[in-house]
Order: sequence, then C-alpha cells, then structure tokens
Amino acid sequence: MQPLNGGGTDRGARDHSTWSSDAATLADLLRYALWLTFLLSLLKSSSGLSRHGTLKALAGASGLAWAVSLGLLLLAWGRGAGDELGRAQIASALALAVCGLLLVEQLFRNLGEGSRWNAKPVCLGLGCLFGFDLYLYGEGLLFGRFEEDVLSFRSVAHALAL
Repeated sequence: MQPLNGGGTDRGARDHSTWSSDAATLADLLRYALWLTFLLSLLKSSSGLSRHGTLKALAGASGLAWAVSLGLLLLAWGRGAGDELGRAQIASALALAVCGLLLVEQLFRNLGEGSRWNAKPVCLGLGCLFGFDLYLYGEGLLFGRFEEDVLSFRSVAHALAL
C-alpha cells in the first residue's frame, strides 16, 4: 500500500517524483473541471433546474470542491506534503467524485423520456468514472493509504468508462 503523503518529503525538498506527482494531480483537477463544466452545461440546456435554484447550488458545490482541491494542491507545493494535508487532499478529491455523481444523476433524472436513451451511454460512462474514484478516494481516506492495485487500475478503469 502507498502512503497518502507520497513518502513524507521534507519542507522545501522537492524531488522529480514529487513534481511529477503534483503535475499529475493538477492534470487530474483540470480533467475534473472539464467534466464538471460539461455536465453543468448539459444540465443548463436540458432542464428546468435553474428555476428552482438547484443548478446554482450544484454549480456552487462543484466549484467549491474544485477550488478547495486546487488550494490544497497549491498549499502542498508551498509547504510539502504531510499527513493532515494528504488527508485533506483525499477528502477534497472524494468531494469532487461525489459532485460528479450528483451531476450525472441530476442530468439523467431531468431528461425527457425520449432523450434518456441518447444520454444513457454518457451517464453510464461518467457514473462509472466518478464511482470508481469514489471507491478509490473513500478507501484512501478511510484506511490512510491507497491500495496499489486499485490505484494502478485507475487509468484503465477511466479509459474503459469512456
């Protein structure tokens, strides 16, 4: 199993593996931002959620979870990773996965009967993607470390989901 803090680097000591790990985390955050924006744009164009304020609440929660994740990543760049900061980063990634699942559920639920058949592949693929991340980050937060097999399968699961 791999520890959450990437091996416990000291403050200011940044090696190549830490930078590449941070770059991968930043790329993952950008990917999440694009998926969440895509889902919010589909929700905005396909439903009457904006009348009830639900769309604004979903957009605000997704934006807040993404901003917290980005802020924690920037904080880790400045201070170095620690156990508390690593747990906070995992919790924010878990929140992003939950926001993604909420958006997929709202998209599928608010489509008309005729449109559901067309949106089913997108909803299933993104649901599997966010569901796998929910499992991965939930397990990491609960046990304090990632299972190496699950972590190594993440890229394969994301590719198969899409």
